[in-house]
Amino acid sequence: AELWRDESTIPGGVSSMVVSNNILFISAVETFAFNVHTREQVWHYSHGGALSLTSKVLMISGGNSGSYAFRTPTL
Repeated sequence: AELWRDESTIPGGVSSMVVSNNILFISAVETFAFNVHTREQVWHYSHGGALSLTSKVLMISGGNSGSYAFRTPTL
């Protein structure tokens, strides 16, 4: 059964996704976080790239635009 479908207008399309508990992180040109239950956007960062996730840290590796680390939002 389908659990998630992104039909929004994510700039640049989706190139990387990771999920942690109830938060889905989607990245392309920018990075977004969505509550998987409500599908509401709960976070945004103006840079995108390859995503990796630990229990509390989201890493965005944006190549020439740099790498970034954030505490993951909790809901």
